[in-house]
Amino acid sequence: MQTATRPIIQETMVLLVSALLLGTICSTPTVVQGETGEEYAVKAAFVLNFARFFQWPESVFSSPIEPYDLCVMGDEAIMEAFWTLQGKKIRARTIQVRRAAVPDEVGTPHLLFISKKIDRPTLFIILGKARAYHGLTIGEVPHFTQFSGVINFLTRQGRLKFEISRRIADIQGLIPSSRLLKLAIIVDEQ
Repeated sequence: MQTATRPIIQETMVLLVSALLLGTICSTPTVVQGETGEEYAVKAAFVLNFARFFQWPESVFSSPIEPYDLCVMGDEAIMEAFWTLQGKKIRARTIQVRRAAVPDEVGTPHLLFISKKIDRPTLFIILGKARAYHGLTIGEVPHFTQFSGVINFLTRQGRLKFEISRRIADIQGLIPSSRLLKLAIIVDEQ
């Protein structure tokens, strides 16, 4: 009996520590000066926590240990920050990071980060394809959630924030935790 409760206790501890980290990141006055390595390191940490606080439909994964596929559309400077997530573990799944230079390389990732450097026509192609699968799309583009993105980073009064479209998450079959929603700017209500 003791061994049966150990994984539950460990998972609960991981969730609590993650919630504390995410709360600390969100409440700390994160000043964003520009496109720096630090800015993207913070965004990569957010993306890791987004994976912890979203639930995907079971049908998306072929097994309980299939890795999360994190695809990043951005330049090498952005990739430096995201490569640090390679192999990180969330419960039984690891994160596999890859870069896509063109829309045809995106595929059907579980998590997709789209840089603000991506032009609008390419953005629309990528988001159009993302509607066909249960991907968590994360961007840093003005009006990203209005263009069918789930999460968008933005800066308010020099601080990094994020907004969530609950409507798009619902369409994608993704369930955000209530803890995450408390920290987010909700752009629409269901």
